[in-house]
Amino acid sequence: RSIEKAIATHVLQFHFKSLFSTFNQFPCAYFLTNSPTSEDLHRMFWAGVEQLHNFAFTVLLCCCDGAASNRKFIIDKLGEECAASTTNPYGNWPLFFLSDPTHLVKKLRNDFSKSGYEQWCTRVLPINKQPVLWSHIRDVLTRDQLRTIQCTPLRNPHVHLTSFSRMSSKLAYDIFNKRVEDDMKECKTADTISTREFIRH
Repeated sequence: RSIEKAIATHVLQFHFKSLFSTFNQFPCAYFLTNSPTSEDLHRMFWAGVEQLHNFAFTVLLCCCDGAASNRKFIIDKLGEECAASTTNPYGNWPLFFLSDPTHLVKKLRNDFSKSGYEQWCTRVLPINKQPVLWSHIRDVLTRDQLRTIQCTPLRNPHVHLTSFSRMSSKLAYDIFNKRVEDDMKECKTADTISTREFIRH
């Protein structure tokens, strides 16, 4: 059977990190790929767990980003209810699955950036029946840029997102900085109450 060859666009890497040993972390495998399916991930992941088990490592946790194939891999393994763990077949202990917290913060910021009444917005996020609006973040930046010394970490790349800036973890974390909430609070406008609560929690 002929196999069609294509140039890889991604590198899939499995990285082992120790929780307790000074032998801290190392990449244990990588694969050149285009877009691995959840079935590919299932096969490669458990093969990797078996190999690590053969070298006397105890695998307790799988952490991955929110790529569609990763999410499907976890759901296929744990079910739609997404229980936190499954049984490690190479040892009688649980193996936990979670999404990379940094990726979740970026995802939260990206969804937040689409909340509003402007034409390009796709939703209006509510808290206590009041809207959480990205325009409030833009207002913070506008006020801050008029100051001699800026009081918040926000700059143009934080607010005017591009495909590149959406990948930055730091830009995402800065949106939820307490100084951003404090700036809204100082303006004493009631319509930012839900946005401030969203940032605070």
